[in-house]
Amino acid sequence: MKVAIGVSTYDRRHVVGLSAASLRSSSIPHGTALIVIDDVSTEYGIEYLTSIYPEFAHIRRRPENSGGAGFACRDLMRQLLETDADVLLVLDSDLLVSANFLETGISLLRETDGILSLFNTPTYPVIATRGPLVLKKSLGAAGTLWRRDVAAKVFNAVPASPEWDRHFSEFLVGAGIDLCVTRDSLVQHLGYSSGHNSNFRTGDWGVGFSDSDAKNAYRLAEMQLADSQAKFRLLQEQVDALSKRVYRIEPQSLLPRFARAVRRLFRRPVL
Repeated sequence: MKVAIGVSTYDRRHVVGLSAASLRSSSIPHGTALIVIDDVSTEYGIEYLTSIYPEFAHIRRRPENSGGAGFACRDLMRQLLETDADVLLVLDSDLLVSANFLETGISLLRETDGILSLFNTPTYPVIATRGPLVLKKSLGAAGTLWRRDVAAKVFNAVPASPEWDRHFSEFLVGAGIDLCVTRDSLVQHLGYSSGHNSNFRTGDWGVGFSDSDAKNAYRLAEMQLADSQAKFRLLQEQVDALSKRVYRIEPQSLLPRFARAVRRLFRRPVL
């Protein structure tokens, strides 16, 4: 069985680097095709992507930006269908993968109607179960494993749009094809607290995601720390702007009091 993996990248240099490192650490069977399509990033070029992804990856760059994630994902599907692979895997450049994600996913794909999401997010509620799998009414495209015939059917029937994943989900359900998901996630979004369908308090977490590769835990923690620092800097800027506009206080005089308040907050015991 031939497998082709597709990854769509666009900027987010640090996130892409962490995701690529996770992919390099995983067990990818010999002969698997790996296609990385860059959506005309401004933060890096092909040289950077070549240095971080496995050496057998085919790195390409679109001549112009696709127009958004939904368009990029459908174009990635097109390029995967141009291979002779029997199974296609659509990844995103902000995903961590478990060490055995591909082997486990392929074994479970045999129990589906031809599509399997490796990311069990509570954002899309479970509506039923099927053995080791759960069923949903809708899926995000990132982390989906496709049998070739089902992928071709979706590509030909569902036109490009900003919400391509929602539309292909509706098409598949209408065609009587179950949207199957692994009970335990085999992939996890790095920026789960600041990405699509996510916020800092309730992130888009993959249920049951675990891995024998401890480095994935460090990658996830590193990303969450970066998110927290960015949000803290944004809060500081907002307080500074408010001080100038309302209280006419210079930020330099307010920062010491702000810092003391933050320290007191983090010293409070957790109930």
